[in-house]
Amino acid sequence: MSLDQFTARLINARHEKRLTQAELAGALGVTAQAVSRWERGSSYPDLPMLDAMSAILDCSIDYLLQYKEAHDPFAETETYKRNEIIKSLILKEKLTLAFGLKLLPMIQEESAAHFDQLQKMRRILANGCGVYVPQIRICDTARLGDYEYEIQIDGKKIESGEAYYPLEFFVNRHKEADELEVIEPLWKLPGIWKESTEQDKSDVNAFSFIITHLQIVIMENYDLIINRQIVADLVDIVRSKYPAVVSGIIPEKISYAYLQKVLTGLLRKHYAINNMVKIIELIEDNQEACPDVASMVDLIAEAMGESDIITNFFRG
Repeated sequence: MSLDQFTARLINARHEKRLTQAELAGALGVTAQAVSRWERGSSYPDLPMLDAMSAILDCSIDYLLQYKEAHDPFAETETYKRNEIIKSLILKEKLTLAFGLKLLPMIQEESAAHFDQLQKMRRILANGCGVYVPQIRICDTARLGDYEYEIQIDGKKIESGEAYYPLEFFVNRHKEADELEVIEPLWKLPGIWKESTEQDKSDVNAFSFIITHLQIVIMENYDLIINRQIVADLVDIVRSKYPAVVSGIIPEKISYAYLQKVLTGLLRKHYAINNMVKIIELIEDNQEACPDVASMVDLIAEAMGESDIITNFFRG
């Protein structure tokens, strides 16, 4: 794969679909700055993002990665046969989802569906909480049990679980015979893994079970995930629509480091950070009255009120 050719082909495919960087970013659930970095060659999309991108741009992953010369219409590709090649070329990501070998068919199935559930999670967290989910590395490993998955941040295990693909999860069911009983990750309710039938279907398949767990881990550990670049991307989004809120304020009066600490503090208190305009204005207006981060977080939380408290993405 030629990295120079990747950026050129991405730009070409986007232009052919007559999409702006912002429009492509919106469809992918990322920022326009992320798309800009891909097109400049300063960073590269992860595997699920490549799948989603190829579907939106109506081209194959083979074309984007220079395995095919022609810009063919989108066709299913054997993505995971080239997984190690791709992973060796992209940058190390903050988030990793590793899985055991018997979950590989599940990941292949999700790849064919362009990781739609993962992209949906990105949009839910962005719209509902203001949380930007960075790129996620997905990989299989013989180190884990056959049905085990592991969620890592910066290469360190945060949480793990088991998902018994192709079975489906039924919440609040009691175990019978050889059925597998576990606790689901969101509300800690008991449930069982069993085959779905026409008369007895579940809305929770193995991948959606994992995505729910991943969603919780992201929200509960966002202080480990958010960094200055993510904060800068959020600020750029505000700047693009409300330049007066940011111009001359960030980073001139409010540093990215300080804003990062305030946003982390709000998330720890379960407050959404999608009203960035209000947060920035409150910080600017109250810097003298609130000499430390903790008092600023308390002031903003009080000003935002209960309507901004996140309740759907935390345990308990």
